[in-house]
Amino acid sequence: KPSATTGGLFLYINVPDNDNTCPFYLVYLIFQLALQRKIQQNPLNLYTCIVCVCLLCINISAQTPVFKNFTIRDGLPSNETYDIFQDSKGFIWICTDAGLVKYDANQFKTFSSTEGMPDNTVFEAKEDKAGRIWFRTFSGNIGYVLNDTVYTIEANPEIIKFQMDGIICSFAFDEKFNIYLGRQAT
Repeated sequence: KPSATTGGLFLYINVPDNDNTCPFYLVYLIFQLALQRKIQQNPLNLYTCIVCVCLLCINISAQTPVFKNFTIRDGLPSNETYDIFQDSKGFIWICTDAGLVKYDANQFKTFSSTEGMPDNTVFEAKEDKAGRIWFRTFSGNIGYVLNDTVYTIEANPEIIKFQMDGIICSFAFDEKFNIYLGRQAT
């Protein structure tokens, strides 16, 4: 059972956490207190309490996130994914072991070796300020997608040589479009 104490406008209600009828108890208690003249005759105090109770009765919650599980049945080329990100245009890019996938909320478009990817296993993708979607593949190649066309950069033989002493595990670029590679020693 709830209990209430009052002193001026301060109202303390002790109700078990799992009791969903708490707002109804609050309304009941405020009217009981008003009837017993525990709340002063000033109508402003009574109206303030009623407004507070009404605000407590409103169910305020954030948007519930929507989770959707996509598989090869939905159009993904593979169920094995390594990285996912959303670009500035709202497209979702998914790195898989069967290519880089662009999702527009309706359909999947896969970029694989058939479309010019150096190899199909893509570990990471990022967008630069020019709107290009850069990717890093299993073989150490780095390239980008622009207007649904795949481009590889000329430095790839140097990158593969750099990779001989370790595995390329990350990449980044600066405002001048210089590429920085992170390597993990083997």
